Amino acid sequence: MHTHLDIYCPNCGSLAQRHLFDEGAAICQSCPDQQVSQTECPSCDYLLVMCRKNGKVLEAYAPGITAIAEPLTCSTSSLMSARRIVDLALASVAR
Repeated sequence: MHTHLDIYCPNCGSLAQRHLFDEGAAICQSCPDQQVSQTECPSCDYLLVMCRKNGKVLEAYAPGITAIAEPLTCSTSSLMSARRIVDLALASVAR
């Protein structure tokens, strides 16, 4: 099954499309249940293909965004730090 959504591009803000693919479309074998999301923008050529189940990025291209040279590792302490940052941001918005 395939669902199409009109969204705003996270890179340039123009109108973009998000396609949600389910089990019927065999796009990526490493994505459980084949639940894949593809976001694309015709204005700036942004592309993000990711697994909706585990958040793994399968393919990405975003002009103007510099790639990180080293792969990021995710440890428990960095997850807790990220969660703390989100909590602080939400608290400041609530004020």
